[in-house]
Amino acid sequence: MTETTPRLAEPVPESPDKIPNQVRHDGKNNCLWGKSYYKISNLLSDFIFNRTKSIIRNVVKPIVVAGSIALATTTSAFSQDLEPFKCNDGKWGFKDGTSAIRIPCKYDWVDNFHKGFAKVNVGGEVADIELSIANVYDGIVGGKWGLVDTTGKVRIDIKYDWVDNFYNGFARVILDGNYGFIDTTGKVRIDIKYDWVDNFYEGFAKVGIKDSKGIKKYGFIDTTGKVRIDIKYDNVNYFSEGFAKVGIKDSRGIEKYGFIDTTGKEIVKPGKYSYIDNFFQEGFAMFGSIGGKWGLIDTTGKEITDMKYDMTGRFHEGFAMVNVGGKYDSYPFFFGGIWGLYKSIN
Repeated sequence: MTETTPRLAEPVPESPDKIPNQVRHDGKNNCLWGKSYYKISNLLSDFIFNRTKSIIRNVVKPIVVAGSIALATTTSAFSQDLEPFKCNDGKWGFKDGTSAIRIPCKYDWVDNFHKGFAKVNVGGEVADIELSIANVYDGIVGGKWGLVDTTGKVRIDIKYDWVDNFYNGFARVILDGNYGFIDTTGKVRIDIKYDWVDNFYEGFAKVGIKDSKGIKKYGFIDTTGKVRIDIKYDNVNYFSEGFAKVGIKDSRGIEKYGFIDTTGKEIVKPGKYSYIDNFFQEGFAMFGSIGGKWGLIDTTGKEITDMKYDMTGRFHEGFAMVNVGGKYDSYPFFFGGIWGLYKSIN
């Protein structure tokens, strides 16, 4: 019978001093142990670098054009060759790459184009960052929001307290303090009745409604607006690989976590762990506590390792980093101890 759960090829060392300086291999490609000279800050830096070096950054820089200010992006994929610019009268519009006016300056704020649409505001003003102001959206307070296309035609009426870009065919809108969704024709697809919503991912959107005590609870709806996961949790994360992290607070207000599947079944009972990873990766997730011990669970909720490591990492290409003897200096910086590789055996 083929073993399907990860395992360590050898017991966890009782003391880092018992491990030689060089990396030790068990000969079965199951586990590697070695002295750690690599601080977690370096690991994080490498991870962040490798992740971000492939991301196109939409860097904004000012350009003076005929007495006006233009905001040029370094990537035409975002601006679609139209650049926001501010005229001498303080109004905003768009110019193309030749500095020709394509959309006249008549808005109090505009954003870059995203998938053929740009957010525009009428009647608002830039918020004072020194003040704590409610209802500030995209750095603008007041006014009404809508969307224009690249010809300058208003595609979404300028009537909302805020409107988001389109993602997966839906855009979030706020009206009279309530959230909902519209489609690209401007039709309201999800009633504007929630206290908070997030964008759709894997066919689900997080929504929030305040209960009788004014405490916001969260659940999920599908693209038809049907509530698919009851709105009862204190915290929910996106669905990924068919699972979503959810949290509930105890009587002391301390939040603990678990996982649900797309049917709402609680695979890992919410409230069980003080910390659990935001998602499963390659079928496994970390659990534990900052400054405490860590372990790994699978998508059935089974703990495939005891809660005995000082640090664990996510699985990548069949391996997860584990550490014995290390500690947090100040979160998220972790150093010292011995790093090993925990292998997923399929």
